[in-house]
Amino acid sequence: MIRALHIAAVLVLAVATVANAQTRFRTVITSGQQAPGAPTGAVFEGGFFHYVEAAISPNGRVALVANLAIGPGGVTDSDNEGLWSEGDGPLSLVAREGTQAPGTPDGAYFDTFRI
Repeated sequence: MIRALHIAAVLVLAVATVANAQTRFRTVITSGQQAPGAPTGAVFEGGFFHYVEAAISPNGRVALVANLAIGPGGVTDSDNEGLWSEGDGPLSLVAREGTQAPGTPDGAYFDTFRI
């Protein structure tokens, strides 16, 4: 597991390929970018004091916990954190703070995420 500090603009992850020992860098998210699965206008938050937690699978796929900027897209301080994953495809929202957790009684909402 890798924990990455989201400083101001970009979360960039390095993926090492064991077979040929090369390291490949790619941008996964940027601050100000529309967050997949979030309301239109909801963007990833950046800045020196905002953290992103991320994990990289052996095949280079990423899962991350990140914050959304409060305000754009109607995001509030009670629903600004989420869990995104690339899984077997593009980055997509798995769960968002303040939303109903599937298969649970009414009022059981997601709260805090950690990887």
